[in-house]
Amino acid sequence: MWYFMESTHVSGVRNITHGVSRHIRSIGFPEGSAAGIFFALGVPVDIPDKSISVSFYFEANYGLPYEWNSSYYYEGTYYAKRSLSRQLVYKMLINKMNNLGYPGMDCLLKVICEAERYSLNENGVLGNILQIIFT
Repeated sequence: MWYFMESTHVSGVRNITHGVSRHIRSIGFPEGSAAGIFFALGVPVDIPDKSISVSFYFEANYGLPYEWNSSYYYEGTYYAKRSLSRQLVYKMLINKMNNLGYPGMDCLLKVICEAERYSLNENGVLGNILQIIFT
């Protein structure tokens, strides 16, 4: 027993955590790697004897660091303020409707008028969000 205590004794060290530090850990991915988030919203269309839904897909891809000690994501220039204005949302909706073959501006104006005339609050969270965007 005495031999075990003597062999495990750390001489002269009162605080074993003194001098211990933790380095920021990082990981490197193969060059060109990306991570993404995918979100889809499907809305059923009410057509008798048919099962049809309209879907809209949203996707965001982010490049991953490929250097072991890359500090790109920690630099101040990487973090920039993003703003999502109503004008930008309207432009995106107009472009999407134009790509689907509809008159984008006319459809958007009609949606804005109908959202003002009829309440969307009875449609839950999605109705509240649409009410905020279009009024």
